[in-house]
Amino acid sequence: MILLTNFTVRKTGFISLPGFIFFIGIQLFACHPPKKSADSNAASGCKTSGVVKDFTGLDGCKFLIVLPDGKKLLPGKLPDAGFEFYDGQKINFDYREMKDYGMTICMAEDMIVEITCIEEPGAPKKPACTDTDTPQKVDWTLAILKKEKPYRVLKYQDNGKWCYYFQGGPNSFFYDCKGELICTVPGKMMNDCYQTVQLLGPGKVVWQGEGNNE
Repeated sequence: MILLTNFTVRKTGFISLPGFIFFIGIQLFACHPPKKSADSNAASGCKTSGVVKDFTGLDGCKFLIVLPDGKKLLPGKLPDAGFEFYDGQKINFDYREMKDYGMTICMAEDMIVEITCIEEPGAPKKPACTDTDTPQKVDWTLAILKKEKPYRVLKYQDNGKWCYYFQGGPNSFFYDCKGELICTVPGKMMNDCYQTVQLLGPGKVVWQGEGNNE
């Protein structure tokens, strides 16, 4: 791109030095305009709104996302496997069509999509999966230590993810790595929760209360 500019020409036919510098500066600016900051165009949050509806009554259907125009989307892939849908849930999300997904049993959807961004406005953010040997230094595990007052904490691995067993009296509590309660063992009862923990093996003691050496 070339811009025509006024510049000073001496009577000898040569461009004056100030005029020459000015001319070159204008050309460089025109050909190489300042780059916009990448942050200025960065996406902020998920841009599409929708409502989750439970279509369990239809064969092969479960949760579909209904757009404001009534179009129904079937989530074929989620960015977070731990995101939980429920009927009537309002969400913000982004998506792209999965044209090669194939047929589904549920025939109520208008499109099968990959969810690339999803959030529930106003919902508290869940902590990342915790892998710790010092539960007294992690917010959610420390909160349970203070509330339930177990005499020790054992760490287990289940399907590649960590779980934590807060063993105490009268009750013991089994949590996943994000601080979600999986189940409870009341007293010394050998219920299903107790059996689930036992099947995971001996576990690793990551915290021991003072005076408890069992």
